[in-house]
Amino acid sequence: MRGFSQSITFLRESPTRRIDAIRERLKRERRDIINLSAGQPGLPPPIEIRSLLAKQLVEDNSMELYGYTPSQGIIELREAVSEDLRRLGSIDVSPDNVVIIAGGQEGMFATFMMILNPGDEVVLLDPRTSVTNQLLSTSVVG
Repeated sequence: MRGFSQSITFLRESPTRRIDAIRERLKRERRDIINLSAGQPGLPPPIEIRSLLAKQLVEDNSMELYGYTPSQGIIELREAVSEDLRRLGSIDVSPDNVVIIAGGQEGMFATFMMILNPGDEVVLLDPRTSVTNQLLSTSVVG
């Protein structure tokens, strides 16, 4: 029987996830905490957005709201990002070259996997996220 990939030996527990576990424990203990660890939003979405979503979830009988989005991201959002880059940064990027991701770590990992090879030199600046070294070492395993 085939075992796990050797790449798994490079994985380490995320300090952010470790802090999240402590936060969850303190929350269960009903301790008063302020969470500054994971970059979670600090405010709920505006009530207008939540009301519109609630209305759509109740009234829309199609499966469109419950299915997977396209892997590259919803085209209208990619077009809006493309337009913002053009308008705000004078950067001309086709929506076909925009990818929407679920989070920063996913984006960093995918980027490193696409552009780095074992032995490549990477210059890191501080401050950086707690998982940058782990993502780099996992991404460039040869």
